[in-house]
Amino acid sequence: MAYIPPPEPGEPTPAPSSPGSVIAIGSAVAVGCALVVGVFGGITGIQSAWAAILLGWLVGLAIRRSRSDTPAAIAGASIALAGSALASLIAVSLRIVKEAHVPLAVVLAHIPQVIPAVPKDIGWFGFLCWALAGYLGWVTVSRGERRPGPALPPATASGGSGQQPGAYDPPASGPPGNSVPGGSAEPGFGPDVKERPS
Repeated sequence: MAYIPPPEPGEPTPAPSSPGSVIAIGSAVAVGCALVVGVFGGITGIQSAWAAILLGWLVGLAIRRSRSDTPAAIAGASIALAGSALASLIAVSLRIVKEAHVPLAVVLAHIPQVIPAVPKDIGWFGFLCWALAGYLGWVTVSRGERRPGPALPPATASGGSGQQPGAYDPPASGPPGNSVPGGSAEPGFGPDVKERPS
C-alpha cells in the first residue's frame, strides 16, 4: 500500500470573537469618529456629513478584524449609521452653542428638542452620506476573508491499486525469473539441472 505522509502543521485559525465584543469594538470606533467629526463641524461651521462615509469605512474595518460573517456585517452597517447620526447631532448642538450663545449644559438638557433640527441642518445630502456610511460598513465587513488552513492530501481508496505520485512502492519479494515446479522454464538453468560431464 502506498505511503501517505502526514500533513504539515499549519497556522491555527483564531476563534471568532463574540457578538458582544464585536459590537463594543465597532461602537467605540463610531463614538470616537463621531466626536472628531461633530466637533470639527460644530466649531468650523463646515458641512461635515460627507465625513460619515469615512466613519463607516473605519467602523467596518475595525469589526472585520474580529469577524466577517453576516451578523457582523449587519452590526457594522447599523453602528456606522448610528455613528453618522451622532456626529451630525454633535455638530448641530455645538453650532447652537456657538451661534445662539446658549450654554452647552442647557443644550444637552434639551437634546430631545435639538434632534428635530438635525434633518433641517444636514438636508438630503446628509441623509445620503448616512446611507453610504451604512453601506460601506456592510461591504467592508462582508468582504473580509480569512486565510484557509492547510489542505490535506487526498487519501487512497481502501483496497484500490492507485498510487500517489512520488510514493515509494517496494518490489515484491521472491526470486526473479520464470520458475516452474520441478525445474526451470529455460534449458540449462534451474535447481534440478545437473552439471554435465566435460
